[in-house]
Amino acid sequence: MHAVHVPFRLGWHPLRVYAQLQKIYHERPDGKGGMAPCDTWDNALLHTEIAVDGGEVPMRFEMKRLAPGETNTWFLEVLGTDGGVKFSTKEPKTLWTFLRGREQLWQRTDLGFLGAFPTITGGIFEPGFPDCFLQMWASFIAERAGKLDGRFGCVTPAEAVRSHELFAAALESRRTRCAVAL
Repeated sequence: MHAVHVPFRLGWHPLRVYAQLQKIYHERPDGKGGMAPCDTWDNALLHTEIAVDGGEVPMRFEMKRLAPGETNTWFLEVLGTDGGVKFSTKEPKTLWTFLRGREQLWQRTDLGFLGAFPTITGGIFEPGFPDCFLQMWASFIAERAGKLDGRFGCVTPAEAVRSHELFAAALESRRTRCAVAL
């Protein structure tokens, strides 16, 4: 769900998906000194298309459990012909913006910490898990009370269902080695 939350909230809904799934480890430690079967995919690339202004635009989801140097990292990259943005949880206070002018330029902006809801952690300090967790709770409570006021809300049940439909189609794509319509 994490990989699709922002695109779904922005209204980017895949029309079809072609999935490349990789299973490297078929067994994992069972926590008791032995091994247990593992049916989890280790890495996934989901190649999709979305409808934008009457045309179709590619959108790719890349999810990796096994990636050197990563610890639960996700990123979002949106590229157009004249601009783009990149964000990664590996550098959560950094936003990269692409500008096309006389030269092509990726510009780094240090964001600092400013949650959607006020906290006691100042903008010059590093946010931690408790800060992020409290932001999630505040969002949930504000959304439930109808006081989100344009701020980004929690995943909706409809978005969760849409993610299950996408991932089920990805499994079907892997099985048939074909693109699957959603």
